[in-house]
Amino acid sequence: MTLPSASRRLALQWLALLATTHGPRALASGVDLPAEVTAAIGADTLLVESGTLPLLLCVPHDGDRELPGIPARVNGTRVRDQHTLALSERTARRLEQLTGARPWRIACRVSRRQVDVNRPEAEAFEHPALRPVWLAYHQAVVHAVDALRTAHPGGALLLDIHGQGYSSNTMFRGTRNGRTVTSLVARHGRSALDGPDSLGGQLASRGVGVAPAPGSDAREEQRYVGGYTVATYGSHRPGGIDAIQLEFGTQQRANPELGDVLAAATLAFLRAMPGLASGLPGEMRGVQRAAGADASDSKASNARLRSIPPA
Repeated sequence: MTLPSASRRLALQWLALLATTHGPRALASGVDLPAEVTAAIGADTLLVESGTLPLLLCVPHDGDRELPGIPARVNGTRVRDQHTLALSERTARRLEQLTGARPWRIACRVSRRQVDVNRPEAEAFEHPALRPVWLAYHQAVVHAVDALRTAHPGGALLLDIHGQGYSSNTMFRGTRNGRTVTSLVARHGRSALDGPDSLGGQLASRGVGVAPAPGSDAREEQRYVGGYTVATYGSHRPGGIDAIQLEFGTQQRANPELGDVLAAATLAFLRAMPGLASGLPGEMRGVQRAAGADASDSKASNARLRSIPPA
């Protein structure tokens, strides 16, 4: 998978300038990355962690850095998706505890006020100095997707983690109404998207409000149907992988134990899909039901999630 041609020299020069005031950030496993990505990590505009699970967690909208001398965007949404970066970290950490392995994780550290990496380039920023940030983020995603396809021929999953304030106790699924998980549905049937063993079904069985509801044939909420990332890297594209946008409500994200629940639900989902399960460590490949064997270790989290009143 490739991105449109880019001004690599400008990107590298600008990111190198930023890096002079920030120490380099280590990358897990020392993976060989594109130069733009390495420069962005050093400039602290991008977080990249490699992993061996068939899973990539993306966090586009929880950056807290504002680059000096660059005004905020005038157009588009500029609200920060609070707690989504912490949610991705807790999910990754819990998955490592459960499996002994970690997912890939990529996050933009620059504020959405200046750049929105979940938009096409023409809509993502209004100052040319932000182009290297957008470019590095997507070069990292391309690299991770290519690595996952090579390492996991049975399939891999991208979860794009967002927040929304429309319904505070609901997680909205976004797959362009199934399009970005074309491979998943072809391999495992429609129930892989909306049945009890689907990711939504696994979350719902653990007390998380989900829309569309598992078992429903309702279409996805149009405002959260899936943005640029899942539309660009989903399995409907040549070289893509199955991709799901997760829009967690305000109250859901405020619960620090949501990451434990998301990890348990994601692992149960991966184990229930033979293609995806083939990429798990050997002892983790057994199939689980929606209320599977690992549900007991998150009972406390489930109870706390259920105690939050609906919006």
